[in-house]
Amino acid sequence: MYVKRTVRRCGDKEYTYLSLVEAVRVDGKNRQRELLRLGEIGDLERTGQLDRVIQALTKYANGTWVDASSIDGAGAPSFGAVAAITSIFDRCGLREHFGAVGEDRGSLHLADCERRSNPVARAGRKR
Repeated sequence: MYVKRTVRRCGDKEYTYLSLVEAVRVDGKNRQRELLRLGEIGDLERTGQLDRVIQALTKYANGTWVDASSIDGAGAPSFGAVAAITSIFDRCGLREHFGAVGEDRGSLHLADCERRSNPVARAGRKR
């Protein structure tokens, strides 16, 4: 089950509709069965209905959902650096290496991220 976006043209205007659909097989072919038409996206956004539907569905989600407007990025200026170092850490096989030797790889990895991404931490080190 997923949300499908459909664009319809009427003259020189374009309308985008959202529908809740599920994938089904009919006569050996994949088809989409529309379960619920949510409406035209412009109307849903203007009236706030889209946000209300999403908020209502988060109550039943297994994962944690957070309103993006409630997130302040000022406290995490080095996220990009941490993501880059995590990627390098994994690509180099360091996660498996430290797991094999029994080292606390999480602490080591976080210390490396902090050292590489925090200019204050770098400035405080003696060379």
